[in-house]
Amino acid sequence: MIKRIYILLALSLSTVSVATIPSQKKDVIFLWDLHHVLLKPKGRIRALKHYPHKKKALRNTNLRRKFLKYSLVSRFKEVSSEKFLELGDRYNNPYFKEMILTASLAQEPMEKTVDILEELKEKGYTHHVGSNMGITTFNTITDAQKYPQFVPLFKNFDLDKSHVVTRKTDQFKKPNPKYFEHYLEKNNLDPETTRIIFIDDRRKNIQAANSVGLEGVRFKNATQLRRDLADMGIDISR
Repeated sequence: MIKRIYILLALSLSTVSVATIPSQKKDVIFLWDLHHVLLKPKGRIRALKHYPHKKKALRNTNLRRKFLKYSLVSRFKEVSSEKFLELGDRYNNPYFKEMILTASLAQEPMEKTVDILEELKEKGYTHHVGSNMGITTFNTITDAQKYPQFVPLFKNFDLDKSHVVTRKTDQFKKPNPKYFEHYLEKNNLDPETTRIIFIDDRRKNIQAANSVGLEGVRFKNATQLRRDLADMGIDISR
C-alpha cells in the first residue's frame, strides 16, 4: 500500500514538473528602437547653424513658417524627419531637404548598448530596427559608403525586415499599435510562434508593443538592459 502511494506521488510530481516548464518558442527576434537606445544626437544645432546653404533652404516665407511650426511641435510630440522632408518637396527646395538630412544624421552610436547588440548577435539572435526614423534618413544613415562610421552598428541588423516611418505610414508612428501590426504583417510574424523582444526608451511605446503580443524592455541604460534581459532568460555573456 505504501509502495503504491509512493508510485502515485512520484507520477504526480513528474506531471507537475513538466506542466510548469514554460514552452520554448521557436525563434527569438530583437526589435530595437534607435534614438536614445543605440544612437544619441550630437551636434544637431551646430549642423543647422553651419549648414552652408541655410539662407537658400529657408528663403520661402511659408516654408520657413512651417519649419518653425514643426520644430515647436517636435518639442512635445515626435515629428519624423520624413515630415520635414515632405516640406522640401512641397516647396521644391532641395537645399531644405539637404539641411534636414544633415541635422537628422548628426548622431553617434551609444557604445555600451551597441556592445550588448553585438554580444547578442554573436549568440545567433536576429535583430530588426523598429524606429520612428524617416525612411529617407534611414536609407541614408545605413549607406555604408556614405556613412562608414555607422557600419559597426547596422551590420548587426536585417535591414530589409526592419520597420521605419514612410510618408504613407507617418500617422501610424509609435506609440500607435498599428505600427507594430504593420511590422508583423510586413515580415509575416506571429508573436504566438516567434518571441519578439522590443527595446525602447518610452513607456507608451512598450505598452503599445505589449498590446499586440510583443515582449517589451524599457531602456534606461546599458547596465539595466543587461539585467532585464538576463531576468528574461536571455544569455548575453560572451
